[in-house]
Amino acid sequence: MKNSIFTTQEAVDKVVRCGKIYRDKLADKSFLVLYKDRIFNSIEYLELIFRPSNYQHMTGLQLVDDEGNEKKHCSIEFYHKCISSLLIPDEIRFKDNTTNLKLNCLDNMMSFTRISKISGEYKKESKIFLDGDYLIGGINGFYTISRNEDNCTYYPRSIINDDIRKYAITSNQILAIFSTKYNKRNNYPTVCYVAHGVNLTNLSLADAVKNKIKIP
Repeated sequence: MKNSIFTTQEAVDKVVRCGKIYRDKLADKSFLVLYKDRIFNSIEYLELIFRPSNYQHMTGLQLVDDEGNEKKHCSIEFYHKCISSLLIPDEIRFKDNTTNLKLNCLDNMMSFTRISKISGEYKKESKIFLDGDYLIGGINGFYTISRNEDNCTYYPRSIINDDIRKYAITSNQILAIFSTKYNKRNNYPTVCYVAHGVNLTNLSLADAVKNKIKIP
């Protein structure tokens, strides 16, 4: 998969544009993802929460001060600079060699429910080290996600412009995705995606899932 090399100005233009899409489509939303576990042949689920503070890590960019030193704990500042069109090239720096991989798929990854078709545990011996324990996405880009141990939900760590199947131990089919506000996780009223051929009413679901989702 061929990747473009971005200048700092091009990077700024992209993260500002995508930041506004992130605000409108993902920020402060929680997604419940049903998937078929290929190893145990069972239907499982995970809950993935997108917060404003997660956006910077998906871009691969760092904020720097006037001396060029990285600014720590500034993810909210970065997010607000993006959605307010205040970010400038002089105050960013590419984090490492994965930054261009992230920027190349940033547009696509703003459409979480459209691109997410596969999930799987991260294969640690992959050629690129990725932050996160689990993967979700498709053949044209994927998210790495990690678990919040306090409430068993997941949060996005990074994105990569590559085929998820190269990095996942198993390729579990995503059956359906539901959404709600991040602080309303007891009720997922919106069906965002259902895989072709899947009838939600025929799925064998645990009571914990049944009590959360609304099937039309």
